[in-house]
Amino acid sequence: MISRVASSTVNSTLSSLINKSYSDYSTTTAQIGSGHKVNSILDNSTSAINILGSNAELNKITTYLDNVASVTNEVKEVSDTLDSANTKAQRAYDLATTAASGTSTTTTLTATKTELNQIIKGMVDIANTKYNSNSLFGGTNTTTSPYSVQYASDGTTITGITYNGTSSSGDWERQLEVSDGVYQTMNVDGDSVFGEYGGTYTYDKSGTDITYSLEKDPDSTEQAAISTATGSAYDSSKTYYKGEDGTYLVGAPASGTATIYKSTGGVDSTADSSKFTASASGIMGTLMKFNNALDTTISGLNNTTSYTYDADGKASTANVTYNLDSSPDPTEQTAISTATGSAYDSSKTYYKGSDGSYIIGAPNSSGTLNIYSGGAATSVNATTFSGTSTAGYKSINSLLNEFQSSVATITNTNSNFGTISNKMDLTKTSLTDTQTNLTNYISGLRDTDVTEIMSKWYSEQSAYQASMKAATSIMSMSLLDYMS
Repeated sequence: MISRVASSTVNSTLSSLINKSYSDYSTTTAQIGSGHKVNSILDNSTSAINILGSNAELNKITTYLDNVASVTNEVKEVSDTLDSANTKAQRAYDLATTAASGTSTTTTLTATKTELNQIIKGMVDIANTKYNSNSLFGGTNTTTSPYSVQYASDGTTITGITYNGTSSSGDWERQLEVSDGVYQTMNVDGDSVFGEYGGTYTYDKSGTDITYSLEKDPDSTEQAAISTATGSAYDSSKTYYKGEDGTYLVGAPASGTATIYKSTGGVDSTADSSKFTASASGIMGTLMKFNNALDTTISGLNNTTSYTYDADGKASTANVTYNLDSSPDPTEQTAISTATGSAYDSSKTYYKGSDGSYIIGAPNSSGTLNIYSGGAATSVNATTFSGTSTAGYKSINSLLNEFQSSVATITNTNSNFGTISNKMDLTKTSLTDTQTNLTNYISGLRDTDVTEIMSKWYSEQSAYQASMKAATSIMSMSLLDYMS
């Protein structure tokens, strides 16, 4: 039995076949044009979703790599800066070691102090280093210079070096995310590395300690309180210290007599500056204490021309007094050479004992010292000598361990940043590998194989053209074609 197929059904079937052929051909043509197998979610929903997810991961990795670069660059800057700080600290330590030997003259100690002041100012500049307009050592306070210097009324004598950044006990860390959920700290607070000097002064008032704190950027209310206490308008060029009892100091009590002002106005009392002890920490504190010890030593040398040698630790006529042999004449120079066994050296200081022996240089407060007589040297304990300059030498000598500790702090901090730098190198390698793998994965899902796609395109083009030709032939026939 012959079934009759309606023309409309044939036409509908042919139309569907043509549309399918055209759709395949059009999709392949678009893939050739873009170079991608997936140009929309309709092409392959599974691949499209995987590509979108992988691209999101790639964007995160790009951000992480940028953050790693930022951390690496800043860490390098911090490390280089700490290297400079370490060099200056080491130089100061060398100066202190030489000064503590007790053989320096006022001239050499004055030169040491001059160089030390340059080191102090250089250390402050290092601590205030900026990178990309941000203070490296200010903690999260990156816009303000971490360190400020306070000067005496002469405008040149440094009395304090104070830290203005985020405290080590505060929220000082600046971090960037370098991988999923992993944040890397890229800074260190200056308080921990460099310390400070003179942020507070402790006043020993007849056995009771009163702490005076530096007024940093006092607001208008505090400025008015300062004016009331001192009886003078607040002056931003001066430094003010507020006591825990409400009294005030104008300027650091570094030398001479300090005037203490009542909060209600007028002078409360005066006190010798020796009654005040400055707070000191880190390399800044050590440098300033060395500076002060040099002042004491130089003053002692300028005012001490004799030392007493007490061999048995008892006050007796057996003690030997050594007087500074200043500007010795040729006869005395010969006597010095005979006693010491070495040619007279005008760059050294000689002290002549009441028993005819000699010592070279002012006695230190520790270690040993040679007493020269008849070309032979007898080594004795330096503490058996007394004189006003020995206190200065003792102070300098006591700072040597502090210097070593301060230098170690800088070195260890720098070492930590070296560890961070290595960690960032490993993180960068890991992120780059992941980035490459994801890029290859996306390429496998999305990118076309040129040979394969061109072969497919030619095949689909032929199928489309064939369907069009077949449809034209069939759809152009009518009933008359079958009747003829």
